[in-house]
Amino acid sequence: MIEALFGVLLQGLKLWNTKESTKYLDKVISLRSEWLEEYSKPRAERDNSKLDDIESALYIIARTFSEINIKK
Repeated sequence: MIEALFGVLLQGLKLWNTKESTKYLDKVISLRSEWLEEYSKPRAERDNSKLDDIESALYIIARTFSEINIKK
């Protein structure tokens, strides 16, 4: 499910196409990379708090993105 959220947010930010969206797009790409790296570790080595932190950061970006586009 988190992969779907990454995908939707990445596509939305690409469509937004502003200087501000580029900043968020770079951050989402970085978060996705970090999340995949951590999630691909064996369960015994995986740091679930790191995954939670990444998901929280993604949630904040998604909320910011949706609120900005709603106001326009």
